[in-house]
Amino acid sequence: MCKEIGILRPQRVLKPYRPGQIGHKRKAIGPNEHWEIDLKYGYIKGISQFFYQISIIDIFDRTIVENHIGLSAKAKDAARIVQIAAKKRGIKPDQLVIRSDNGPQFRAKAFT
Repeated sequence: MCKEIGILRPQRVLKPYRPGQIGHKRKAIGPNEHWEIDLKYGYIKGISQFFYQISIIDIFDRTIVENHIGLSAKAKDAARIVQIAAKKRGIKPDQLVIRSDNGPQFRAKAFT
């Protein structure tokens, strides 16, 4: 009845669900074959704000390949540090396997 007289709030439109890809356990034989990317955050008490850290780790030797620390962590930030890291190490993106936890930054169109 409420719908008929037009007093209901409009329903929210859901975004289409993008399922994450299932990763397989891979063993890295050498450096720059398999990287992991992850996001961490912390709280800055003095300015009452969160900070974010996006890190890329090489699975073979467990070194941090690239790092981003800032007051935001968007998909474009994650994509940018992958490009920077690949350029620094002279890797073509199609030669690399990157594993993530499928968080929203890593499932966004800007990152894929």
